[in-house]
Amino acid sequence: MTLTIFTQRDLLEIRRDMRLERPTDWWRRTFFGGASHFSQNKEIQFGKITGTRAMAPFAQPSHMGKPIVKERGAALESFMPGYIKLLDAVRPEDATTLTPEEILTGNQLDMQTRFDLRTAEVARQHVEAINRTWDWMCARAIIDGAVTVKYDQEQGMPNPEVTVSYGRDANLTIGFASGNDWALASHDILDNLSDWINLGRSMQFGGTYTNMIVGSDVAPLFTKNTGILDLLKTDIRGGEGTSFTRGLFMGADPDNPNAPSYIGTIAGNGVTLNVWTYSDHQLDDAGNKVEMLHPKDIVMFAPGVDGLMAFGAIYDVQTIGGNVRTDIFQKQYEEQNPSQINMLTQSAPLPIVRYPNRTLKARVLN
Repeated sequence: MTLTIFTQRDLLEIRRDMRLERPTDWWRRTFFGGASHFSQNKEIQFGKITGTRAMAPFAQPSHMGKPIVKERGAALESFMPGYIKLLDAVRPEDATTLTPEEILTGNQLDMQTRFDLRTAEVARQHVEAINRTWDWMCARAIIDGAVTVKYDQEQGMPNPEVTVSYGRDANLTIGFASGNDWALASHDILDNLSDWINLGRSMQFGGTYTNMIVGSDVAPLFTKNTGILDLLKTDIRGGEGTSFTRGLFMGADPDNPNAPSYIGTIAGNGVTLNVWTYSDHQLDDAGNKVEMLHPKDIVMFAPGVDGLMAFGAIYDVQTIGGNVRTDIFQKQYEEQNPSQINMLTQSAPLPIVRYPNRTLKARVLN
């Protein structure tokens, strides 16, 4: 038997998992893709004005008219953005280490080029990590109606967690109950969906849910549910607008792995609900896998969620007086002992959901 010895070049090529390098920004692009808001204040504020459905009263033609115009209630809400501060050093000894490009090509670089490449790589990793944090915050804002900022420890002292709630009605976050177990083939999924759609329509600043994204454990259940199967029967009228993909289920669009995959449509009187499945994850500080959407959850949303990506002030002496309004602020500075270049990257992100009652989350599996 011939023993194959792998070179460094072979090992580097076969161990690189490109799936971990693709974007995770679908929630941010979809719901927060408009113009960003930049603030130099500690808090970011926005107002809301309540609507009215008061009917016009009847009156005799000979009587005076009755005034109905009232000052609409207004509220001002303020949110404090989270703060990200990344600091990494590039040291002279980094220039003595072969780069992956050198291993792959065999072309040796000089130390200055290696040092510059390492500096650029640190800057790129900072921006990528910040973008992934934005992606996670945007997903939580839509799915949970709130974002929890977990500040890192400093000098061994824990910092408290801060939760930014966008005011989604508590009834629109539905925990698991034995009566809502979609794993049972006989469970009335349609009844749940009808109730939740009507609930969303009844909410202040609510809307009619037209899309539903389901976790990977939920997706295969539709074609096993007796109520859905009845709608799919071609010999019974009334379910013509309902259709579902059968067979294999992918947790993402094969042509766009960052996006949900369409699996079907549920039709009814005056409403059509498009159903998608989604599976993607991030890695936390400890390297643990955390799902963007829990496999047992579903999230429904109506048109006009109207998310806004906002950014607060950057607390740095170089930004004072300079009217710096930016999503990411990077700078380098030299340290003499130990000799190194420090790369500092800062961001103060805050995704804002202006119409949180146009979203609903439910846990439908135990």
